[in-house]
Amino acid sequence: MKGLLFGTLPALLGILLLLSRGGEENVRSGIPGAFDRGAAFLLRHLSRIRPAQAGGPGEKRIEGILEKLYPGKDPDLEADRYRREKLSRTLLILGAGSMLALLVAVSAREVSLDPAMIQRPDPGERSQETMLSALLPGGGREDLTLLVGERIWSRQEAQEALPGFKKALGEVLLKENPGADAVRGPLDPAEEVEGYPFSVEWMPDPSGLVNIYDGSVEEPDMRTATVLTAKIRYQEEEWEAAYPLTILPPELTAEEELRREILRLTQAAEEETREEDYLELPPRAGEGEIRWMRRSEDHSGLLFCITLLAAVLIHTFADRDLEKKLEERRMQMKEDYPSVVRKLSLYVGAGMTLRSAFEKIASEGEEGRAIYEEMQLACRGMRTGMAEGEAYERFGKRCGSQELIRFSTLLSQNLRKGSSDLLPRLREETASAGHEKLLRARRSAEEAVTKLLVPMVLMLLVVMGMIMIPAFSGVMG
Repeated sequence: MKGLLFGTLPALLGILLLLSRGGEENVRSGIPGAFDRGAAFLLRHLSRIRPAQAGGPGEKRIEGILEKLYPGKDPDLEADRYRREKLSRTLLILGAGSMLALLVAVSAREVSLDPAMIQRPDPGERSQETMLSALLPGGGREDLTLLVGERIWSRQEAQEALPGFKKALGEVLLKENPGADAVRGPLDPAEEVEGYPFSVEWMPDPSGLVNIYDGSVEEPDMRTATVLTAKIRYQEEEWEAAYPLTILPPELTAEEELRREILRLTQAAEEETREEDYLELPPRAGEGEIRWMRRSEDHSGLLFCITLLAAVLIHTFADRDLEKKLEERRMQMKEDYPSVVRKLSLYVGAGMTLRSAFEKIASEGEEGRAIYEEMQLACRGMRTGMAEGEAYERFGKRCGSQELIRFSTLLSQNLRKGSSDLLPRLREETASAGHEKLLRARRSAEEAVTKLLVPMVLMLLVVMGMIMIPAFSGVMG
């Protein structure tokens, strides 16, 4: 199983590199290469069956949000760009996970046992869990998990294997050191050796140079001889093995010698200037001068991890951000609506036609305000041949709020029924919109008071603490 999984890693890496090759640039986000070739290929082929999927509520909702967020732009182009951006961020993970899941599924198939025998692990190997299924004569089936323990050596087998184990343990102990008479680096006081069932307990080093827990070796000033003793156990049997070692002082290169000298000089300078305001670092070490610099910590790894986490969160909450932007756009339209209907009432009352007044308000609107963008889009539609009533109705549907749908219905009905009662109804709508704006302001103020309640309580607790603590301190004193 492990060989199968590890064997697929190069293939998966190749797929990741292939799919991550740069595509076209995402103009809106400014991230080059956000759309890879794999995402483009899939979307191009999925578009052939799009008519069958167009009725999906989720797909319709996303397209509607994008159309309202970017009025005047091709809604299909915006929807395709959004889908491609999302798919390019998840395609690699989806492909790699699917391949690994397939490998696991293939490796989990049942194999018939004939004869019905399970080989035990060799001595020294760990017990193995084996999943079994018993097929009964009546057609029944019983699934169970059996823990198959390792084969136990007899006393004679253990005695015969002991010399080889002692030799192997000594080789493991030396680790990367050339021999027992030339130990300079760390040791490996292992508690077991692969292929042997023996367990080992090390006795403390009498010289104190070797740490039997992590194998670290202190650097002596001269050659030092020591002996490590190992207690070897198997079942009820116990043996001892002694490993004489010679610890040598370290062989240092010129750079290491210089490093030690610099460390020694800086530590001496630190001790000698403890009563002074400044620590003067040594200007020279060995044969040369030292130029000192202050280092700062490198947090680039943490920054990279935060970047990855941010990318995952951005992808996860992409749709939610769209809905939030749409809601903010609608709230902005509600705020500007009283001003629009008031201006329209004034212009129509001054003798302007409805269309002229509508176009004048759209052209005078503040840049970047959503309601004026929608009005300008409706005006472009009328100038390109769209019926005036249809342009008003589409304007209300794109805006989406109750007030603007009612407003667009009022304008379109006026074209069908005549303009005799348009001005009175516009004035009524102006009064109603102003009242709604006042109610929204009151609700916002109430919400602000509620949000400020928690910090106000915290400040009250702080003030009470500042008053009570000195008072209690005086009483206790």
